[in-house]
Amino acid sequence: YDMELILDVENDRLDEFVSMELKNNGNTEVDTVYLRFYPNGYVPYLMSSFPDENKGRKMSSEITSVVIAGADKELPLEYDWDDTSVKVSMDGESIPAGGSLKMEVRAWTDLPAGSARFGTSSWEEGKLYHLQFCYPYLEYNKDGWFLDPPRYSLLENRNPMPADYNITIEVPEEYLVAGPGRITRNGNKTTIVAERLRDLALYASDCMGVDEFEQNGIRVNNYYLKVEGEKEYRKFSRQFLTDAFS
Repeated sequence: YDMELILDVENDRLDEFVSMELKNNGNTEVDTVYLRFYPNGYVPYLMSSFPDENKGRKMSSEITSVVIAGADKELPLEYDWDDTSVKVSMDGESIPAGGSLKMEVRAWTDLPAGSARFGTSSWEEGKLYHLQFCYPYLEYNKDGWFLDPPRYSLLENRNPMPADYNITIEVPEEYLVAGPGRITRNGNKTTIVAERLRDLALYASDCMGVDEFEQNGIRVNNYYLKVEGEKEYRKFSRQFLTDAFS
């Protein structure tokens, strides 16, 4: 997955361009694929579960276009189940057995107030964006059977297959982005290279810091929020990470 993301903190919105390389490891050609887009389930869930925090706000999400790389024609989409599963017909194209194809997806999602791994949390010190279930990704299928269930479960990704990610996310300069893999920061852009991830979790905050240290040759980024209890959290989390890699 190659991803270009823009976080709009004024409107609590994430704009996404995702280029995904699809590999056909089966024995027959593939002319239809399914994508998962969890925001179509999470946004209405948070709006109904946190009515006071989201009062007066109109929030939604959308996949705006899907094309085969190098082509201009948008592919037809058909939403299934609870609108988080998206059927994409390749409109005459196909992926041969053993072959691959690049698909480009443009999407956006609003980020309601909420908790856990999707949405926003706010304190007097600042705001935290939970950016885990925000992105379109391939729904895995083997010989006509889906390897992840059609229904999503809160807080838990059922994606069974690892993938490589190359990510650029643009945030205001006062925001710090936390994520897996190798991270490079340059002004308001953060670049992340992460390999063989089963799931992608990013966080962005204007009240977050990071302690960087090495333990047995492993570089550890210990992120923390600059809120009440910060010193105790940093102490115990660093001790946990030191023990884990010792």
